[in-house]
Amino acid sequence: MNSVPRLPEDGEGPSSFVAKGRPRSTWVAFVVALLLVSAVGLFSPWTGSLNHPESQRDSDFQILHAAGRGLVEQRDIHDPEVLDEIGRRDGRPATPFCASNPLVIRTFGLLSEKDVHSAYRVGLIVNSCLAVLAVILLAGVVRALGRDAHREGEQAMSSLVSRGRFPWMALAFGLVALGLGEGLWMSLAMNTTNLLALVALLAALQAACAGRPALEGTCLAIALVAKTSPVLMLLIVLLAGRWRVALWAMAVTGVLATVSIAWSGWAVHESWAVHVLPVLGYAPEVTPGSFNNSLHAWNLAPNGLLTRTMLGANAPRLFALLGAWLVTGLVFVQLYGALKRKPGRDGDVARVQNKGTPPAGNASTYVREYALGITAMLLVSSVTWPHHLVLLAIPAIWFLWCVTRAIKGRSAMGPALVGLMCFVGLALPLGTFDESPNMSVGIAARTAMLVVLFAVLVPREQTSRPGQSTSASA
Repeated sequence: MNSVPRLPEDGEGPSSFVAKGRPRSTWVAFVVALLLVSAVGLFSPWTGSLNHPESQRDSDFQILHAAGRGLVEQRDIHDPEVLDEIGRRDGRPATPFCASNPLVIRTFGLLSEKDVHSAYRVGLIVNSCLAVLAVILLAGVVRALGRDAHREGEQAMSSLVSRGRFPWMALAFGLVALGLGEGLWMSLAMNTTNLLALVALLAALQAACAGRPALEGTCLAIALVAKTSPVLMLLIVLLAGRWRVALWAMAVTGVLATVSIAWSGWAVHESWAVHVLPVLGYAPEVTPGSFNNSLHAWNLAPNGLLTRTMLGANAPRLFALLGAWLVTGLVFVQLYGALKRKPGRDGDVARVQNKGTPPAGNASTYVREYALGITAMLLVSSVTWPHHLVLLAIPAIWFLWCVTRAIKGRSAMGPALVGLMCFVGLALPLGTFDESPNMSVGIAARTAMLVVLFAVLVPREQTSRPGQSTSASA
């Protein structure tokens, strides 16, 4: 006798019914993602350098460790001679200036009694744990997008990350977004605060999806203390109409600044503002022979590219400065058009959020906002190193989700595919496009891909009411 197919029981939605039929494919996807990430990490030259004393000595971690030692010893760490003298204890003849703020430097000073190699191992353990946490948070973002899909009637999408099952597919998304890019492995080798900034931004994004402005603002404050460039995210939330988030972020930043001054004194903060911030500006002039961020071949920010181009053409420095400000102005104009709330639907969303209840479909809005903000951040910063691209894990999640929806016929394929291809190009190892010592072609190609990535993210997503199909661009 033929068996009768079982219908969903009460309380069991279509998405969960579909999801129960595909448990194997989700954990298989996770295993495949894990194997791919393991292979990338195994063959990355940055992974091979983790245990080399010479690489540890020449890493960015050594700069922070030397500056932390100097701060504990109450010395002027922004004096190049002082930092070089401390760095020579580690065997590094010349230590580049430390751009991090005093709170970060003083935190690294907690390891000042350890030699640089022992301290490096401690930092690597912390950053490895942060990388695992980032994958978990990325999976949480995917599950929030899945809840959006469920509310909008996209059963095929919501079944990938349905509630009540172990999130194998969501974790696979997170692994791919973070682990396939060289930014992760280079960040681990440099062993600084990139992953802390990423985790803080992801936690802020999770808080936004949950409708918790105080927590979101607190996490944003931690991100902008870990790395200066996330301060742009304050503009993002302001343009999006989320004033409470920005106010919380500024308040918590003020508290952290007070803690930093109480911990290390006012003098080092004044020195940081006077000696470090100007050097981090667009196309700065520094003492001949000193380390210059703008002129370094690996600085892939438009500022760096324009500064090196103008120098090679013997053009006035002013041209590079004007070009960098022009790029920043254009980015800000695009951000205004992409994020400024419109009356009607967007105003309703903002009003509902103020009551603390996330409106339907808001996770997609917030993920796009953060993806757009992070990409803009990398473009307007005076310095964007290749290991800063680890922050692209958030835009990568967005594009992976959009491409998956496009495959299911729920959105346009073109923009999402272009964005994903840019992410793949940016994830490739240094030297892939150009093997010359200064990698002028390869770095310029990465800058161009960031510009395209930003352009693809700018158009607003076309949303619909729950139960209707959704057509979205990336």
